[in-house]
Amino acid sequence: MELTKEVNAVLTAAAGYAKKNKYELITPEIVLLFICDDICFSTAFGCSGGDVNVLRSDLEKYISYYGEKTTKAPEFSTGMSAAFSYAARSASNSGSNEVSISHIIHGMWQLDDLYAVYFMQKQEIEEAELLSNMAQIADGSISEKQDADETVTEVRPEKKKYDHAVCLNDTLRDVNPLIGREEELERTIQILCRRDKNNPLHIGEPGVGKTALTYGLVMKIVKGDVPDPLKGSKVFTMDLGSMLAGSQYRGEFEKRFKKMLADIGKEKKPIIYIDEIHNIAGAGAVGESSFDAANMLKGYLTDGHIRFIGATTYEDYKKHFEKHKSLVRRFQNVEIKEPTSEECVKILEGLKSRYESFHGVKYAEGVLGYAVDMSRHISERYLPDKAIDIIDEAGAYRKMHPTDAKIQTVDKDVINTVLTKICRVPIETVETEDLSGLEKLEDDLKSKIFGQDEAIAQSVNAIKFSKAGLLDENKPLASLLFVGPTGVGKTEIAKQLASELGLKLVRFDMSEYEEKHAVAKLIGSPAGYVGYEEGGLLTEEIRKNPSCVLLLDEIEKAHPDIYNILLQIMDYATLTDNQGRKADFSSVIVIMTSNAGANRIGKSVIGFESVSRDSSAVMEEVKRIFQPEFRNRLDRIVVFNGMDEDMADRVIAKKLRELSEQLERKHITLAFDKAATDLIREKGITSEYGAREADRVIRNEIKPLFVDEILFGRLKNGGRIMLSAADGSFTAEIES
Repeated sequence: MELTKEVNAVLTAAAGYAKKNKYELITPEIVLLFICDDICFSTAFGCSGGDVNVLRSDLEKYISYYGEKTTKAPEFSTGMSAAFSYAARSASNSGSNEVSISHIIHGMWQLDDLYAVYFMQKQEIEEAELLSNMAQIADGSISEKQDADETVTEVRPEKKKYDHAVCLNDTLRDVNPLIGREEELERTIQILCRRDKNNPLHIGEPGVGKTALTYGLVMKIVKGDVPDPLKGSKVFTMDLGSMLAGSQYRGEFEKRFKKMLADIGKEKKPIIYIDEIHNIAGAGAVGESSFDAANMLKGYLTDGHIRFIGATTYEDYKKHFEKHKSLVRRFQNVEIKEPTSEECVKILEGLKSRYESFHGVKYAEGVLGYAVDMSRHISERYLPDKAIDIIDEAGAYRKMHPTDAKIQTVDKDVINTVLTKICRVPIETVETEDLSGLEKLEDDLKSKIFGQDEAIAQSVNAIKFSKAGLLDENKPLASLLFVGPTGVGKTEIAKQLASELGLKLVRFDMSEYEEKHAVAKLIGSPAGYVGYEEGGLLTEEIRKNPSCVLLLDEIEKAHPDIYNILLQIMDYATLTDNQGRKADFSSVIVIMTSNAGANRIGKSVIGFESVSRDSSAVMEEVKRIFQPEFRNRLDRIVVFNGMDEDMADRVIAKKLRELSEQLERKHITLAFDKAATDLIREKGITSEYGAREADRVIRNEIKPLFVDEILFGRLKNGGRIMLSAADGSFTAEIES
């Protein structure tokens, strides 16, 4: 197939431009840039309502940003080759022996997600109109403009404009396609085909696709894939805000509102889409007047000539819309539920090419399903909206942080990275592929906490069950009750577990909630009380840190009403605050500590024979304090061992090691003998206080021996300390 001289000139110029700027490929965008210089195209573009200078500017920006550089001679891109194929086929079908610029433009328009086409569509250029104008210019029906300042002889007729309304039939090119939702769409069409009360009302959570469903309907109407009562319909969206803006006088809003409805009512089969339709309740009302937009609509809703589609959320429907009984009965409710994970993956597959083109990236195999799966970490949001947000964020991240690879790929690591930014989930939590840290987590904890192997094993198993997918749905990662004497490591396990997993430790001292009224602080004060607007301490903390270790210390000291709150957490992993907002506990490890029954364990005194410590005594006390329905929801009640000599020796060694590490930062070496460790154990380890007294001994009796020397004396620039003991007191020999 031969090329016209105009096409040859364009291709020669495009190749020279690519070579000069060292671009690897001659893309459709580069070719279109030089087609802009063709007088026939530029005139037709203007006649179609576009600005060729704006098109040229958009193309130049795109090419400079996305053009791949090389030292080799430029070649035609895959997209441009495909456009040539379509152009040649079009020329052949029309009986022409030459491929013209019109054929090239048509070929570009046949390709999906081409920026060359997108930049024309952005100016509301339609292919059929543009090619028709080019044909008329070629035939002489429209004269070519001589220069940029001369006005063309004919301009396409203006699309009909409406005040405070936009025709959705003309804006479909800018929206995402509807995928799935066949039942809801069929139900909507069926309601629209009714004689009376033919107004659907879409009700669903934010982000589930209510607006997308309406755009899907408009797309079917444009294609003619609808029953006869809807064929040729025009769907308008109403801008209630612009109608209200600047309406200073009584009657001004009503005048605008009725004029808009009257203008649209002149169409043959008009449909008005009202997003956030609950806003019409009260819109335009003055003072105590009940005359608002909702009341003005009633006549039109009954008439049936103009059909209305509304969209609102469950909360807003109940709070605002449901109160207007006469309005409610004129609409037919269509419930839009959150799509399943499988349906959401299909939606993302349909949108993938658009986001790849926009960000200039490639989504790796399986990454869309992974994004849907990991979106569960984003609470209070719904599919597919939150999954779309993740892949969009991931594309933007890869564009901002490109790799050395030729093709920028969005993989699971990028999803993990952006997920931590969106919902503040630590990277260790979302990286399900790397289990090396989890494999040695139990050993790491046992090296820091001594003599409590069972408690550690239970805590770690909760994490393993979660990673393996063996946990019950809609429950916290773990609900554990730690009971035992004070100072044996109950709180320490929670701290170390959070540290090892990279999670935040959220601690509540339950002794602060002994009073009945204090319990309300966790979920927020009731309406009318001080602090109602602030929400609850616990619910707000979990909303900020949806993945954490929640430590409820000394739970038995709280008012018994606290257990009613905990039942909901342990059973359904949710807690509703005073304002009706839900906090999600599904990624939370709940650990409660208690000293219940500790005084009934056989006491063990260092240096003497241990008395039997029967955990059944502790369980009897636990059963007395905690109700059966509370105990039944716990994953495990872990009884901690009391302090024995082996545990005492290991705790003392750990405490001295921590002290040595503190001193090493000051370039000071700490040495100690057996007399020192024996005295620390004697004074610091007791059956009553466990290991807590050891910290006080080190702080009050050992550190004062050399603190002045560190600040003002021989250890100011480092040195060595030899710690010993004599006559029940500690001694320290200092060498500078």
